[in-house]
Amino acid sequence: MVKPAMKIAITGATGLLGQELAKHFQRRTDTDVIPLTHADLDITVPDAARAVIRDIQPDALINCAVIISVDACERDPKRAYAVNRDGAEFLMEALAGLPHPATFVEISSSEVFGGWEDGEFNIEGYREDDERHPISVYQKSKAEAEDLVKDFATKHPGKFQRWFIVRAAWLYGEGRPTFVEQFVELLQKREEITAAADQWRSPTWTRDFTEGFDALLNGAYSNGVYHIVNEVKPGEATVMDVVEEIRAYLRVASEEVKLNLVSRKDFFKTPRAPSNVLLNTKLPKLRPWREALGEYLHLRYPRERTR
Repeated sequence: MVKPAMKIAITGATGLLGQELAKHFQRRTDTDVIPLTHADLDITVPDAARAVIRDIQPDALINCAVIISVDACERDPKRAYAVNRDGAEFLMEALAGLPHPATFVEISSSEVFGGWEDGEFNIEGYREDDERHPISVYQKSKAEAEDLVKDFATKHPGKFQRWFIVRAAWLYGEGRPTFVEQFVELLQKREEITAAADQWRSPTWTRDFTEGFDALLNGAYSNGVYHIVNEVKPGEATVMDVVEEIRAYLRVASEEVKLNLVSRKDFFKTPRAPSNVLLNTKLPKLRPWREALGEYLHLRYPRERTR
């Protein structure tokens, strides 16, 4: 007897990660993917969430819907909390109303660890259960969404097959231009690059993220918080490390580009987490960030086009 395909609904399906997840699972023959855009479902409207989820009857729901702009969240905190926090609750309520228990996944962010002043953050990275110090509206909205998911699932045992909170970090990929494309353009034009000197990152290719996510969704993992990132060595992967990696790939001489390093406090209008390095202690490790970035650059900017 052929096992029926797993029906996976993905909110925020036009976003960078939503697109990659949809593509990944559409390639599998044992999954049926329903990508949901904002036009298909406004997750801030409870009745809409119930109606759409009831109609789809998914086996798994991945919530990628988010307002990711830190500055936009500060300008309109009401909207930020509605999408980034309350939407997760409405989706869980809708999923809990189905006749069969399904899996819920909330895509969260490394930004929840927050911190801003020296001594409040860890450049060597955060484990899944480390203490969070959210400061900005974006950070608080995502941290509160995590708490909401844990609390809702605990109060409704048996309503979910499984539930996961999956934190992502500094994502890049084919879905839209990201920091990689921005740095490539500046380097190719030999324009000055200004970046924060005191910021440590976990650059992660969305294609690698989806492979790690697939292992989680289809594995025998227990409910809880997970980190999916390309591996970073302690103290490595500053913004300038990433710029240097791209510069070397493009074969742009260092003397051809002016690099202007400034303090994060001078660079950002709204506080950003000085370190968004995530440590994955629960899942199979993804490959190192340099290897992943090198392959991505090769696909996007073949050597013959960069000479």
